[in-house]
Amino acid sequence: MPLANSSRQSRRRNAPTSLPLTFSALACGVLTCSIVACSASDKPGSSGRVGAQNQEGDGFFETDGDGNPMGSTGGTNGFVNGMEPNPDDDIDANDACAITQADAVLVEQPVDIIFMLDNSGSMDQELAAVESNINLNFAQILINSGTDYRVILISRHRVEAREASESASTSVCVSTPLSALASCEAAEQPVFSDRFFQFNTKVESDDSFDVALDTFYPPFSSDYAEDDTDDMPLAPLGWQEWLRPGAKKVFLEVTDDNEDMSAAAFVDALVALPPTLNAPAGTFGTAQNPAFVFHSIVGVAEKATPTDAYLASEPLQEVECTTNGGDVTSTGLVYQELSIMT
Repeated sequence: MPLANSSRQSRRRNAPTSLPLTFSALACGVLTCSIVACSASDKPGSSGRVGAQNQEGDGFFETDGDGNPMGSTGGTNGFVNGMEPNPDDDIDANDACAITQADAVLVEQPVDIIFMLDNSGSMDQELAAVESNINLNFAQILINSGTDYRVILISRHRVEAREASESASTSVCVSTPLSALASCEAAEQPVFSDRFFQFNTKVESDDSFDVALDTFYPPFSSDYAEDDTDDMPLAPLGWQEWLRPGAKKVFLEVTDDNEDMSAAAFVDALVALPPTLNAPAGTFGTAQNPAFVFHSIVGVAEKATPTDAYLASEPLQEVECTTNGGDVTSTGLVYQELSIMT
């Protein structure tokens, strides 16, 4: 679905599994978004077991990392439709008699989208279109999808007209229907809704990982404290306050630069964050088995079909986008690497 002219960026997507959310970009041109269903097997820290040849049916069930059945919104006692698994390692097709007779059982899992948006000077051309896409298209796509979603934006809020200052030109204002802000005209601060929250701070071109880690929970570094709060912070407990236990965690990075922290170092730091009520131990998985998905919209050259994503099976892309007046800083190799890892 084409949106308003946006960035000179293309997308990097993780392996094509059944995820609750995918993001794409028309390379070097326009940002697009799409929603897909989430299957019961797509739960952080769990794995799906099915009958012969990986068919999904009423014999499908979930296990934790040790192979023990888990509870599911699609069944009872951890088994879809109450069917217990074969005591052997896999379900035999003859035992799971409904496999060839029923449609796959899909369980819609809530998704928390942590949206990290670059506010550096090189994004001045992109931010206006990204803002428009969020307000006019992204929000409506999420609403129409029927997905139980929550968007947590980590980026600087725009408080004045975009052309009024350099700061405003690289900030973003999210209005209805996603947020509860009626208008972005002279909006002094973001207004939250049941679906939208924002940690209002500047994200530089190469420090989004640092910002995400530092603003997760207080105390916050003075470099990443909330902007323009008049001593009335909107997020005194950090963005962890808005996470929901059990929801799939999906990160989305939008930038035309690269990160100065390695992908592995970010994963190590993220999974080591102290547990909280809303982000209990294991929320982000482990360094060996991350329980989150990372999507990146970065400055790589587009594919032959511009709307196609780069998948995890493809190598890192080092050719920068140059079409549509593209003048990106980097192809975002670190972000690409993390997208491949997760």
